[in-house]
Amino acid sequence: SSGFSSGGSSSGFSGGDFSKQDFGPVIHILRDDRQTPLNGEYSFTYETSDGVYRQEEGRPDGQDGSVVQSGSWSFVFPDGTPAEFSFVADHNGYQVESDLLPQPHPLP
Repeated sequence: SSGFSSGGSSSGFSGGDFSKQDFGPVIHILRDDRQTPLNGEYSFTYETSDGVYRQEEGRPDGQDGSVVQSGSWSFVFPDGTPAEFSFVADHNGYQVESDLLPQPHPLP
């Protein structure tokens, strides 16, 4: 049952018994470290039991108060292929790197 009904309720939603739903496996948080922003500096790292990892840090850079950020994230595709990405965001813009990103063909 979808939880919707064709009548009996003005909203059309009849609730639902979520106790019988299968929402998939429980994903545990293995690590969750955070540095509360202070004077523009911050950092965080988290990791989950399904192989997701994410970390980022930032700090003010320059007189205009802009924040330079860097970090990485990784996960595993359903077929078991690992995915890893890293990035820097600064005065040159957002630059991400990964072996999984398409690369332009070399110019002749």
